[in-house]
Amino acid sequence: MSENLSIHSANTRSSEAEVLHWIKSRARENWKSVLIVTFFALASISVGAVQPFVIRSLIDTLITTGFSWFLALAAIVVAGVSSGLDTLSNFIWQVTMRDGHRRLALEIYSHLQNLPILYLQKIPTGVLMARVLRDTNILGQTCVTYYAILFINLIRIAASATVLFVLEWRLASVALALVPISYLLLRRFNWKQRKGWEEER
Repeated sequence: MSENLSIHSANTRSSEAEVLHWIKSRARENWKSVLIVTFFALASISVGAVQPFVIRSLIDTLITTGFSWFLALAAIVVAGVSSGLDTLSNFIWQVTMRDGHRRLALEIYSHLQNLPILYLQKIPTGVLMARVLRDTNILGQTCVTYYAILFINLIRIAASATVLFVLEWRLASVALALVPISYLLLRRFNWKQRKGWEEER
């Protein structure tokens, strides 16, 4: 553990591959947290995917046979459950990320107590503060959400595409046709944002 948490000098920078490898290894250690976050996120996505079909049924019934209390109540219940699950999922997500940050910060702090004073004197206090407070916040949150984010986003995209194609395949085709353009624009924007973030740091 100590070699993973060792604090290098200000001029030393780990490569992106090394950082990503470390994040993946830590994420695998936090598999329980990943499962909990993923479960509630998938529950929220599943109920949210049902909501458009209930609303469509309610509108179709209004047009053909008139108002239906059953469908209206079903729409309200589904909307309430979807909103509740979404709120609960976001809450668990935030708690899990904060817990990951706390645990990593404690490990870093504990490691600092065992380093020689002469070694610590070579590193500016501001650098140590930034790594203990800011860097552990980013890395700690990423460690417990890395695999969850990848999996949940894939499921969300698949669920949204399925709902769109079932409801109206022509509109879904138009939406999917815009995905490559959106991807290129977002990639360019993210690249500029990343350069600006690196310059700021």
